[in-house]
Amino acid sequence: MSKWTEKTHILTRLTLIAGEPPTSWSDDMIAWANADGDYWLRLLDMNGDGEHLLIHIEEDDADEMKLYAVMGMVLYHEINYSNTPWNEFIEENNDADS
Repeated sequence: MSKWTEKTHILTRLTLIAGEPPTSWSDDMIAWANADGDYWLRLLDMNGDGEHLLIHIEEDDADEMKLYAVMGMVLYHEINYSNTPWNEFIEENNDADS
């Protein structure tokens, strides 16, 4: 499967689980927010070319049933993911880039 096809496939599945279109979209991140406007789910293109996709889940802001569905998809399809709080995730990845 091409990287573009893989990213599109994951995006489609996440949108079906989230039950709504993404609320934020850029080349390297697609995100879904809850009713309070807090981002609970992100699809990250870690190197900008579709080679390293990662799903970030903010468990405290996620609907429980949607969280379980995303985790099931992630584990079943062996997709890289993180459930580290977003601020910690950003710090860790900025440190890794340095």
